[in-house]
Amino acid sequence: MALQPVARGPIRTSVTLPAGVLPVTPEEMPNLHGVLEECLPALGAPGLQIWLDPAGASEAWMASPGDLVLGAGALSVFGALDVTYLVALALALGDEGQALARPGEVPGLSEAAAEAFAAVPSPAAAARVLLWLDPMARGADLDTVDPSAVLTGSAALAAVVQRALRLV
Repeated sequence: MALQPVARGPIRTSVTLPAGVLPVTPEEMPNLHGVLEECLPALGAPGLQIWLDPAGASEAWMASPGDLVLGAGALSVFGALDVTYLVALALALGDEGQALARPGEVPGLSEAAAEAFAAVPSPAAAARVLLWLDPMARGADLDTVDPSAVLTGSAALAAVVQRALRLV
């Protein structure tokens, strides 16, 4: 699948990295580092520093223009293409993505989801990521989430579908 650069959202506010984050390095996390080294230049973000938050859920968000925080929970539910879409989504959200680390709605998620899909045109990856980032599912036990109920009501997934229809 051909990746495209993602339209990056603005980062007006930078936040301190969460305590305990770990840099994603080829020595410590070779597989994850390999996925990121392949996708970041294609998404238009070469040189971005990725930090793994061991206490984080399935989210990714921009802490500053040069720092992306990836929740360790993402590694338990997402494959390589899903992580690529998640990174594209974090880039598209800009600093609005910082809200993913907290309960509740995320401003601009629908628009950013569609932008991320234009960069990483995988319906399956978009659906999996948006499922676990939906306020109904974020941080929930995997066994308690009804994927069809969450995705049926997802404005972000509806925006992705609309973008997909414009691409064909």
